[in-house]
Amino acid sequence: MPFCFLLLLAQYVPTDFKAEIFGCYANLRAEKQTQHGWTATYTDYSLFRRWGLTAEVSQETDTRAYLFGGTYRALRRPRFALTGRIVAGLTDWNRVPTQTAFTFGFAQSIDWRLNEHWALRVQPGFRFLRLDDPAGGRRTVLATPLATGVVYEIGNR
Repeated sequence: MPFCFLLLLAQYVPTDFKAEIFGCYANLRAEKQTQHGWTATYTDYSLFRRWGLTAEVSQETDTRAYLFGGTYRALRRPRFALTGRIVAGLTDWNRVPTQTAFTFGFAQSIDWRLNEHWALRVQPGFRFLRLDDPAGGRRTVLATPLATGVVYEIGNR
């Protein structure tokens, strides 16, 4: 429902406003376990042509992440685009004990444009989570998310 509401509002934005909304199925591989869920990303390109500000929320089986950062549109062709992003934020890790961990990550997006506003996206990436160790120390966990879904572009770029 919220995604449909955003698409409805997209018809009434100023012409110089440029952004994209990405919604998808996602899986996250961490510590020899695969978790399934979803990811929603909003990127605003209004200030710079190639640079954007990104907010991302994701929910997998045992994790929930809130990430913010920057996106760079490296290549854009009529039917194909490459984008890189660096994000940081917090991840709730629902294991015993439940932890909130600092998270740093980066990803590369590959878009296949279907028309002026819609594209299909595959987005592999890496996330580094800083977790408490049961022995009392801290450890870094490498997680590899893979997101596949649709992109809706608002405005003309």
